[in-house]
Amino acid sequence: MPTGVPAIDGHLPWGGLALPGLHEIVGMPADGAAVAFAAAMLGRLGRGRPVLWCSIRRPGLYGYGLADLGWDPADLLLARGRRPEDVLWQLEEGLRSGAVAAVVGDVVVPDLTASRRLQLAAEAARSPAIILLPSGAAPPQSVALTRWRVVSRPSPHGRPVWCLDLQRCRGGTPARWCVEWDDEAVALTLAAEMGDGPLASAAE
Repeated sequence: MPTGVPAIDGHLPWGGLALPGLHEIVGMPADGAAVAFAAAMLGRLGRGRPVLWCSIRRPGLYGYGLADLGWDPADLLLARGRRPEDVLWQLEEGLRSGAVAAVVGDVVVPDLTASRRLQLAAEAARSPAIILLPSGAAPPQSVALTRWRVVSRPSPHGRPVWCLDLQRCRGGTPARWCVEWDDEAVALTLAAEMGDGPLASAAE
């Protein structure tokens, strides 16, 4: 699942986000950048099967916003659970069904055992699983292939700009980039101030 940004895809061991695998994204309170980044990546999967989005709350998703990120809202299945355990069960069953292109767990924190089960289910389904971790939560022990911290940055062009902080990467190293979403091209590009390459500082 390439990001479409050569500097990022060249840094990741798989040439993008590993398609069969578990990935974690954490954002900031009242900042939709983490959700938008997840949606933008999943919009690159192509059509054919829906994405299952599971949460214990009403997801902050907007149909026109999804369309700007390359999605057809009809490709989205929403599921709600009463407890985090319900959401984790929905994610695993969705992967094992083979009926969805990907699964997203919104604001849940899998423990190490649950993350292993999701990783194995994602590998068996050859589909990605994305966990949107609650902002401010302590980073859990996990077998996730990547963990990202995504926050919004001011944009001089009016387009969304996100700082992508790759905090951990199996087989790779931390890094940081600022990217801009072009809704006309339906693509990510390095933000103008980052045109010479990724920020050299590693994630903390």
